[in-house]
Amino acid sequence: MAKPFIHSKSSAHKFKGKPSDYDEIHNMMDSSKAFFPDNRHRVIFHHSGGSFYMEKMFGIYFDGIKKIQEKYNLPNTFEDDIIQFLKDNRQYGTTFKNSDNKEVSVRDIVEQHCLEDYKFKFIPTPQDFLQEMEFLPWMQNGMGEVPSSHKKIDGKTILKTKKVEKEPTTENKEDLPFVKPVLKTTGTVVFDGNFGVDRGTSMVLD
Repeated sequence: MAKPFIHSKSSAHKFKGKPSDYDEIHNMMDSSKAFFPDNRHRVIFHHSGGSFYMEKMFGIYFDGIKKIQEKYNLPNTFEDDIIQFLKDNRQYGTTFKNSDNKEVSVRDIVEQHCLEDYKFKFIPTPQDFLQEMEFLPWMQNGMGEVPSSHKKIDGKTILKTKKVEKEPTTENKEDLPFVKPVLKTTGTVVFDGNFGVDRGTSMVLD
């Protein structure tokens, strides 16, 4: 669709706040582009499981922060301090301490896991997997038929649909990058690219 900062603008429009509030999430979502040059990179995070991965990476347990703040009678700035710490930790944190109080590299643990699964022969790259994958039309920004997980046995979509008579219009589309023309292909169901609506309602039936 677009670069991460465009997605950030879309998020700010839908959820309010500033685009920069969302940069870290969208940058992580598209970080898989570093592994593979075409849209097959989306297999890493752009799927139903990806939302849960991002939730674990960036979600904050605010009630837990509040409990600690009240327990130790910490100042009101504590919440801001801990959120900043978590952001710094995601950027700089590379190790953790085990029960023997030994500092261990997270990457070393993951690489050990991979080596054990591949008989200690190699650690594959994402490209090794992705280059063997057929590049289907829906992988290219939702073109063509929807993926199998969104079809019934008879081949019809299980998502609720809504007729869209014409493409969204604005006085200046450049100011609203989250608005895109409706894409139509014969006999298929495609997303219209408008991220400001709820999932499952921005579709076109030919």
